[in-house]
Amino acid sequence: MSPQGLLHLSRALSLVEMYSLSLLALLAGSALATPFKRFDGLSVKVTGPSSSVGSIEDLKFTAEVTNTGAEAVKVLKYNTILDNLPTRSFTVKKDGEVVPFTGIKLTVSLENNEEAFTTIESGQTVTVEHEVADLFDFATAGAGTFSFEPRTDLKVAGVEEEAANPDALSKVTLASQPIEVTVTGEISANKELRKNEKRAVVSCSNTSQRSFIDSSYTEAKALARTAASYVTSRGASDSLFQAYYKTNSASSIANVFNAVASESGSRPLSCSDPYGVCTGGVIAYTVISTTNIYFCSIFYNEVTTSRLCSGTTVELFSMSLLTLSLALMILPTVALLISPSLPQTSGPTLTTTIASPPKSTPALSANAEWAEKWLSSRRFTVVIIRKKTVFCLAPSIRQHLPSFSALIYPGKHSRFISTSKTLSSFVKNEVDNDAFNLGSYSVILPEEPYVFGVSHIKTREVPETIRRPPYAMKIKGARKRPKQEAKITLGGKEEEKLRESSRLAKDVREFAGSLVKVGVTTNEIDAAAFPSRVARGVFAADAEMVDDPNRRRSVNNVIVHGIPDDRPLEDGDILNIDVTVYLDGYHGDTSQTWFVGGVDRPGRVLWEITNKALQAGINACGPGKPFKGIGRAIHDLVKEPYEGLDFCISQQFSGHGISTGFHQPPWIWHHPNDEPGIMQPGHCFTIEPIIIQGNDPSGWIFPDGWAASTENCARSAQAEHTVLITEHGVDVLTE
Repeated sequence: MSPQGLLHLSRALSLVEMYSLSLLALLAGSALATPFKRFDGLSVKVTGPSSSVGSIEDLKFTAEVTNTGAEAVKVLKYNTILDNLPTRSFTVKKDGEVVPFTGIKLTVSLENNEEAFTTIESGQTVTVEHEVADLFDFATAGAGTFSFEPRTDLKVAGVEEEAANPDALSKVTLASQPIEVTVTGEISANKELRKNEKRAVVSCSNTSQRSFIDSSYTEAKALARTAASYVTSRGASDSLFQAYYKTNSASSIANVFNAVASESGSRPLSCSDPYGVCTGGVIAYTVISTTNIYFCSIFYNEVTTSRLCSGTTVELFSMSLLTLSLALMILPTVALLISPSLPQTSGPTLTTTIASPPKSTPALSANAEWAEKWLSSRRFTVVIIRKKTVFCLAPSIRQHLPSFSALIYPGKHSRFISTSKTLSSFVKNEVDNDAFNLGSYSVILPEEPYVFGVSHIKTREVPETIRRPPYAMKIKGARKRPKQEAKITLGGKEEEKLRESSRLAKDVREFAGSLVKVGVTTNEIDAAAFPSRVARGVFAADAEMVDDPNRRRSVNNVIVHGIPDDRPLEDGDILNIDVTVYLDGYHGDTSQTWFVGGVDRPGRVLWEITNKALQAGINACGPGKPFKGIGRAIHDLVKEPYEGLDFCISQQFSGHGISTGFHQPPWIWHHPNDEPGIMQPGHCFTIEPIIIQGNDPSGWIFPDGWAASTENCARSAQAEHTVLITEHGVDVLTE
């Protein structure tokens, strides 16, 4: 298989899991390969209403499952006669035609989830009541005689057996006869599944959950588009296609993906659980009659790839065509690739052996041993397929596969490479153009070998004559964030000192920015800017702090707190310079992102939207206005694509009050939030939005404990000003 085919396939297979039209075939294939223990002591009895009822409301059934064996067993209850949730426990037919199911389909994790199972002791009978009036489209079928066939294909294990992987469970089919019931009365138009009012309905005000769902929706459509392209180009004769879809036609599978890719409906994607289904390991569910999706709390959990691979049930395969795209993100990208049910001749081998990155990307220079540790620590999955190394990003950190466009390399040896500019045209021509909408740049990674902390970083000596803030003098408790708001008295010495420190911060920022060019190192910029501050009697808040380097020079994918180093800046880099000074008892704080040489269009657009976001935040300021309005204004700007590109807001870092203290209330969040407080004359604080390419705002911290990078290696940019609320509006002190 060609490398470009692998890139398509790694995404296609994750979608294949979600939308498989051949669930039974796949289950049968996996069952034949697994030695199962026999469970012969189970039997089922189902009773229902009389042979004739006047209303579908009378369609109530009782299922009794008895264990006559010598040992207790546990049975996976979802979508069986043992399930008391509004799932498909029966197959209903009229005149031989299946009546459409309109209830709920689930996505479930079995990891540490005993609620997914019903334990039946030896000699015990378990009884479950079923009301099916709301679960099938009886109205379309019309009055008449219906056949209710219980779903008695069970997955069973011993009570002491590990049951996190559904493929390890034994399959037992219990004998049961269909029940025929004639409905004589008129059947009214379909109604939505009744809600369980005993459970509270939680609104989706959680910003991180809402952001996660939004990102999942966008990514699922992009992945579906790529998957459709792969299936269309390869056809049903492809060996891996056959391994998953058997005799299904390629056009049917491609149509599934195309439908997802072009989906543009207005169905709700909800954080609430109005039907009381979010119990145990339920990750998400969809109501078939409305196609609405409801996400449970486990959907947002970050877990390892291996746990997701082993703990997610096969019910994922059969969820609704257009609504399951959202649930895609709970699966590892390579989940099916490492499934034991795949034929070993075409399946991969999981490995942690990788090759060194190319010498042409100094930011990635590392030996194989270090790279192996780094990949492991970042929850990447490394897979060897036909002697090609594929780096698959685990969705536990919600990676956007196309954004890390160097998953595979077509050379003699597979190599870990950074971004699209290092890919050959051979690969680039075969990959969806959307895979390259983040642009071309070098990814910044921690240095090899790992050095934890910052004690090894050389500090700069500040003359003793320069006044220091308490935290620089190692005064006990000085690093704690003060509770007092940053608010000064206007028109006096306080305002004068604050304005002066802010002007100096601006001057240092502009001077450091003037030094930015190709070939210069951030250490050299830092060294050149430092004397200018000392000469003006300014304490550089980043100079002598061994435990807090605070020398902030952040390149490309580094979000904040990048520490100056000896890497030469490259043509196409973007560099954020963040300056904090302390003068005569008051702080000034500001930052800006600078271009290094010729920056590509996505990088320039990122810079533009970042500075517009800063201005939007400033425009939301003034006496009597809420602090939380700043985040709303920035969100309203960034939420829509800008110049045809998607961006998101980092939610890990905030602005802050600043005056005699460095970080103090009010806290200024740059996304929708509930931060209390109203701006009043004298309030002084920073607005410093960080905008990230794409739809994933997640970040992680380097071993030094300070530098933060985007998890998917997308670029970020920051712009920051210190502002002062006056009687009549807002003054930007670092402009």
